[in-house]
Amino acid sequence: MNSLEMLAHIAKGLGPLKDKVVFVGGSTVSLYLTDPGAATVRPTEDVDCVMQVLTLGQYYKLEGELERLGFRHVTEKDAPICRWSYKGLTTDIMPTEGAVLNFKNSWYPDGYEHAITVKLPGGEHVRIFSLPYFLASKIEAFADRGHGDFLTSPDMEDIITVLDGSETVAEEISAAPAKVQKHLAEKFREFLQDDRFAESLEGNLRSPAGTAGRVERIKNILASL
Repeated sequence: MNSLEMLAHIAKGLGPLKDKVVFVGGSTVSLYLTDPGAATVRPTEDVDCVMQVLTLGQYYKLEGELERLGFRHVTEKDAPICRWSYKGLTTDIMPTEGAVLNFKNSWYPDGYEHAITVKLPGGEHVRIFSLPYFLASKIEAFADRGHGDFLTSPDMEDIITVLDGSETVAEEISAAPAKVQKHLAEKFREFLQDDRFAESLEGNLRSPAGTAGRVERIKNILASL
């Protein structure tokens, strides 16, 4: 089962909750790609999504609804508190407000508000972050857990894959709200000044179609922001 099939599986399982969910993370990467010559998307093992939950009481109510739909709360050692299992697939269902479960990504609330609707290959419609908010949330995830390792971080690989594979990335960032647009411009300028990022571009581009040219294109786009 590929990432989009996994995403569709979880979306169908959510039933009446689906329209309240915005999917995020690695399982959505291929939905941003428009260039057939783009790098290969890394395989994912789970599906991440965000729901607008503002209080712990609301999250407890959500837990009950998920259980009635056939989701099982994963409570094994080291599993995050937001982890669920549905018919053999793992999904992390995270609140927009980090204080609810004591972890956060500061771009989740705005990303949720600016979500877009896309159609999966099987016909299912789901909501995902718009491209700028996807990048911003991934940059924050890389800062939190990437340990500065540009080459092996899955978050950085997802960022580079989208920068390479979206033919409208510059236009979408330029059209984004000022807050996220400014943030992305600042962060990508920092990345361009870091030799580790430059080295990781080629390492993360598993594209058969002119890697050197694709690396240069990404650098030019980021420098223009």
